[in-house]
Amino acid sequence: MDTGSIAYRKAFEAYIRKGVPIDLSLKAARPTTHYIWRTRGDSKVRPSHAANDGKIFAWDDPPPTGHPGEDFGCRCRAEAYLPEVAEFFNITFQNVADTGRPWESSDFIEHYFFGNGATVTVRQIGHLRSIVAGFRREAIDDATRLPGQIADAARRHAGQSFSDTFENIYHLREDQFEIGDTTIRGKFSGMSEERNGFLEISGSCDFELDDEYRDPLDIASALDKIRKKYGLHVTDLLSEFRLFLRDRGNRITDAIGDFERYVNERALRDLPRRGASLDDLNIKQIGEIPFSQYYKIEDNWSGVYTARVLKDAAKSKITRQE
Repeated sequence: MDTGSIAYRKAFEAYIRKGVPIDLSLKAARPTTHYIWRTRGDSKVRPSHAANDGKIFAWDDPPPTGHPGEDFGCRCRAEAYLPEVAEFFNITFQNVADTGRPWESSDFIEHYFFGNGATVTVRQIGHLRSIVAGFRREAIDDATRLPGQIADAARRHAGQSFSDTFENIYHLREDQFEIGDTTIRGKFSGMSEERNGFLEISGSCDFELDDEYRDPLDIASALDKIRKKYGLHVTDLLSEFRLFLRDRGNRITDAIGDFERYVNERALRDLPRRGASLDDLNIKQIGEIPFSQYYKIEDNWSGVYTARVLKDAAKSKITRQE
């Protein structure tokens, strides 16, 4: 029997939702490698078979009792075990609309020099949708990460409400341009209900992104090399660089190379030369380039989820447990 057929999947869903056994004709050919032992659930069930109820066994590795129906008078059934059909984790993100145009690298750097440290949200800079998509690929599509954490919390509180927090650094460089690795934290809560060896789970999540933008192009190091090469005072150099950017309409593209050529042309006649001492201060040691200010990048969104997982984490693909 084709386990991907409409008839089989309808029968399997009826079993999961209502406990209706899968018809023998649909499973007689043993279409799966494993099965779930099911008894009739009455007083006539022998104790050794009652102990097998709800457990998963392999057709090629029977339990000591033998497979269901093999003992004389056994009324037990072998229900198909299809983890790829039975288990799932679905989440729908909410409040993820962008409100501004997508920032390019030059916009991030311009705000670094001229934004006075003002915090920006990811939706304001037009990248929340791409950030959330990258987060889904790394943290949701991998069943051992957030889905596994939620599933394990549900297992610890089967049939009850549950909640927990999460926090991690996610490597979303292709989505974040110059932002770098990002911390995403939050809280989830939910309810679970046990059915036929599975947990039916539903709940919600709140997500919070927290990041900072700090000289990603290493401008400080590049300017320090120019300062040392031409023997310039750090304050004079940085003041000149700020004016240079303003004259360019704050366009940062190729600014370092152009600025060095600019300094090379003007250094001897226009910019004062100073001695050593404080001139040798490494710009990066003072935190941020003077006349610039790092800024926070943050945002938040939410999501609702539904899931079905095996109650036994050892047999589940959706778990963080080893």
